Amino acid sequence: MVSGGSANVLELGGTTASTFNVSLIGSTQQFRGFNTFKTTGNWTLTNTNATSFPITVSSGSTAFNGTTTGNVTISSGATITGNGKINGTVGGAGAVSPGDAPGILTATETDPTNNLIYDFAFSQAGAPTWSNAANSGNAVFHLEGSTPFASALTSANDINLFFASTNLTYEGGFFVDGATDKLTSNVANATFNYYILDNTNGTISYDGNLYDVFTGSVTTSSLLVTGADFGDGAVPQGYVEQFTLTSVPEPSTWVMLLGGLSALAFMRGRRFLRTSKRIR
Repeated sequence: MVSGGSANVLELGGTTASTFNVSLIGSTQQFRGFNTFKTTGNWTLTNTNATSFPITVSSGSTAFNGTTTGNVTISSGATITGNGKINGTVGGAGAVSPGDAPGILTATETDPTNNLIYDFAFSQAGAPTWSNAANSGNAVFHLEGSTPFASALTSANDINLFFASTNLTYEGGFFVDGATDKLTSNVANATFNYYILDNTNGTISYDGNLYDVFTGSVTTSSLLVTGADFGDGAVPQGYVEQFTLTSVPEPSTWVMLLGGLSALAFMRGRRFLRTSKRIR
């Protein structure tokens, strides 16, 4: 239901159990009297919004699958998803969860100052399928503005990373345009949380799957990518996050390994003693 809310707010409301497809079209004049667009519940915004309304996602989940013009603010507990483009700044205290399968969500910049959360799922090793925003394999939040981060992330910003398997290298997460690395320093102080897929015994639910906390080691870096084609034109250069996961052997494996090394050392010691006796 679309209704006129309070304080010049045009509100799109519905039940949290339903998803609706809507198109925000027309000019600002056609929505005269309103200066903010608000969503509550679960919605999918499609096609093009040319009104330049600021949008507040106050509850539930809103998917941005078209092109939207205007800043987006996500309230605490709310989430935005989708594979479209937001010509504006994404901020607030909620969560950004690009795509759905997973996919690629594009924005001009992000403002993390109100403890914004970022969620990324990775289902394929190596690079995402850049040209398939709806099903890229690895989630990407593509920031194409000259200032991709309004400010650097801090420890109050969680970056939650959900991986399909260990002992692999993945590319995804943030992607920033340009030949200069504007990524590494801006995410360095965030709180990174790593999870590994376990639909049998996992206790952490995300996007229809179960995960465990990953207890192995993760090597992170920023990778220069050239010619990534996002479907609306190739980006000459940009930086993306890269993660290499390495499992830690189970305790029983360490015991067996140490036992084997001890036996080897013992045998070498005996061989040394025998050689010494022959020399004498």
